[in-house]
Amino acid sequence: MVLFDQAALSEGAKLSQPAAYVQRVNDLLTRASLLTG
Repeated sequence: MVLFDQAALSEGAKLSQPAAYVQRVNDLLTRASLLTG
């Protein structure tokens, strides 16, 4: 879902739930940092 939202944003679309997108990106970054920890 993050990838789809990122593609939509790059085309100039507005997200219907921007806060949910930010939460998903934050979760992804948190998980990535735990793996490289």
